[in-house]
Amino acid sequence: MTGFLIGLGIACATGIVHTYLVYPAWLARKARNRSLPADVWPADGPQPRIFLLFAAYNEVDIIREKLDATFATDYPMDRLTVWVGSDGSDDGTDEIVQEFETRHDNLQLFRYNERAGKAVVLNKLMEDLHARHTIGPDDVLVFTDANILFERDTLHQLVQHFKRPEVGQVGANILNRGMDIEGISAQEQFYISHENTVKYHEGVNWGCMMGAFGACYAMRATLYPVIPRNFLMEDFYISLSILQRGHQAILEPEARCWEDLPKEVEEEFKRKTRISAGNFQNLSIYWPLLLTPWRPVGFAFLSHKVLRWITPLLLATLWACSGLLRGLSPWIEGAFWAQTALLLTPFIDRIARSLGVHIRLLRFAGYFYSMNAALVMGFVKYLKGVRTNVWKPTKRTTA
Repeated sequence: MTGFLIGLGIACATGIVHTYLVYPAWLARKARNRSLPADVWPADGPQPRIFLLFAAYNEVDIIREKLDATFATDYPMDRLTVWVGSDGSDDGTDEIVQEFETRHDNLQLFRYNERAGKAVVLNKLMEDLHARHTIGPDDVLVFTDANILFERDTLHQLVQHFKRPEVGQVGANILNRGMDIEGISAQEQFYISHENTVKYHEGVNWGCMMGAFGACYAMRATLYPVIPRNFLMEDFYISLSILQRGHQAILEPEARCWEDLPKEVEEEFKRKTRISAGNFQNLSIYWPLLLTPWRPVGFAFLSHKVLRWITPLLLATLWACSGLLRGLSPWIEGAFWAQTALLLTPFIDRIARSLGVHIRLLRFAGYFYSMNAALVMGFVKYLKGVRTNVWKPTKRTTA
């Protein structure tokens, strides 16, 4: 029994270290001196047609800035169509979009009176798109969120790679604004920056970025799959659909766009819980990819995603094993109590914040364990059954 517990504990520790440390470091080493292929659409030549679509729900605080940034890009306006799907907005969002419609012939508002969620809105927009336009092999969809702001060349940087027919998806480089020492914005910024790097390296090495950030990405229009009803992570569903069909997914670091950061850990906990439930929805469909871990897509899916999704189980098992074995060695006993202390960091940090004390290392540890707790809650939500994909926008800081 002792040998089994030792082996189980080592296996759990190996899984955690692999997904968070070894895999990213190995990817970075493998990607050294590599870059994305230079066979792209030139900025001064013909450009593919873009259909930029996004769902909006009560975005009155940001929608004007969003549309200003969109129409300030240097992409040819005669090659750009912007459709906004209003998901039951009732705060003045629709009126602002209609105001922009009077100045931009390539903008159209689609109003949906009953809230249905982002995935349903995107499916409806795609139905209308196919009804009104003949989609060609070079046409590109750009999906974005209402709170994402483009730089002047963001759209060109995103779509330039579709000159290569094997490219199916290109993710944007999401940057952050609105740092706040009192909240978790620094921790979330570190996470997003780290994810951008890992996804870029996956694309450079194999062309299999494990999921574009849903906040902004482009895809070949002919590859759009109908998103299943009540799916919470439609962006990851689309990404794996593209990879499963043999196309490449990459991240372009120069396709920069800006997003405000979350501040409140409670709000981010809710968002991560929803994301977690959506992750397990995707796992229920794409688990066959794990049957070929020797292939890049299967290996990346396991290393980057699935091991992270089960990290709460690995952490709990490792803690239990070290607790049962702590009498064998002072080292094991020390490891057990260290893990116990780390489990308490979210509560300790909350108390410290209430006293106006902000310890960066403590907040990072608390953030890590809080987000793993959100994974557990998301798994429970998935097991109970997801009845709707309607979301409530996360409260975020502003620049």
